[in-house]
Amino acid sequence: MKPSDLVHAREQLKMLNEALQKASQYKVKLEKQLSNNKTNAERLEEVLPGKASTDQQRELLQLIIKVNQLEVEKHDLRSLELLKEHELQGKDLQIVKLKTINQLADRIIQHQKQIIDDHQMPCPPVLQMLYKQYKVDRDGLLFNSDVAVETVKVRS
Repeated sequence: MKPSDLVHAREQLKMLNEALQKASQYKVKLEKQLSNNKTNAERLEEVLPGKASTDQQRELLQLIIKVNQLEVEKHDLRSLELLKEHELQGKDLQIVKLKTINQLADRIIQHQKQIIDDHQMPCPPVLQMLYKQYKVDRDGLLFNSDVAVETVKVRS
């Protein structure tokens, strides 16, 4: 991973953090609006039926109340959708952070291995075993991510 890649990853993290913050603020605003709408709907449900003088007016008011209830439910669903979206963005941010850390660790390991090889330093058996395990795990991870990408391409 090049230093420019790290800079790019950090910029992505910053953008994702800003997006999460905006989503959180929007969620708070929607929750407040939802609460106000529920309060207004309850108040109207209590007051309006008593003001209707005919059956048609009562029926119309009941339909209006039902529409308002459906609007509140719609806002509830939108709030849940935004909450799930916010959670997914948070998970995306965690994935980006972990990938950045993993790429940095890969670079460190590769540089350490290169230094040991270049200077023909003896590598302790434990470290040699860890390098081999790292290579196996890394190759398996890369293979699995390639398979996942190909699977997504085939499904599309």
